Amino acid sequence: MFSSLSVPTACRPLLNQGPRPPDLKVVRKDLAEIGDRVSTLEENASSRDEELEILQQEVIHLKGHHVDLQAHAEDHENSSRRNDVTYDAHPRLQRETTLAPMSKRSLFTS
Repeated sequence: MFSSLSVPTACRPLLNQGPRPPDLKVVRKDLAEIGDRVSTLEENASSRDEELEILQQEVIHLKGHHVDLQAHAEDHENSSRRNDVTYDAHPRLQRETTLAPMSKRSLFTS
C-alpha cells in the first residue's frame, strides 16, 4: 500500500477518482450486443403478437361454434318437447303405438 506521501502530487487526483471508465471499444461492443438483444426481443415479441392474434381469432371462432351448438341443442330439445306434447295430446296415437303384452302361446296359436 502506498501512503499519500509516497505518491507523486500529480497522481493524487487519479487515486481519488475511483476505478477508470471502460475503454471506448469495450463500450461500443457492449452497446452492439445490447442492440442485437433488443432486436431479437422485438422480433420475438412481434411473432408472439402474431401468434396471440391467431389464437384470439381461433377462440372467437370456437365461441361462435359453441353458441351454434348450444342453439342447435336447444332447438332439438324444444322439438322433442313439442313432440311429447303432441303425443300426450292425442291419446289415439298413444293407443296405436303401445303394444299389449303378449304371451308365448299367443304367438303360436292363431
